[in-house]
Amino acid sequence: MTTRMTESTCLLVGIVEIVVGWFGFLGVGHILAGIVEERHGRVINGFLFMVCWWIVIGVLAAITAVSAGLGIICTGPVWLIVPLISGISLMKGK
Repeated sequence: MTTRMTESTCLLVGIVEIVVGWFGFLGVGHILAGIVEERHGRVINGFLFMVCWWIVIGVLAAITAVSAGLGIICTGPVWLIVPLISGISLMKGK
């Protein structure tokens, strides 16, 4: 039986997702939400988000290196915005 997260739990996992995502570990909030809701699929999705995030950051870093630093124009906004979107979606309880 799965349990639903309370509003305060949604807020907490959303904030964790945003902050930890900015440090390169996007998906931790989804992992926490999966543990709280006892949904193993959500935990697996959290790990997949984390691995995909590392791949995206690696590709953006490579583009930055190859383009003599011009790729940072894309890297900065992506690094800031994606964790925000992911955290906000968790705060809404989805």
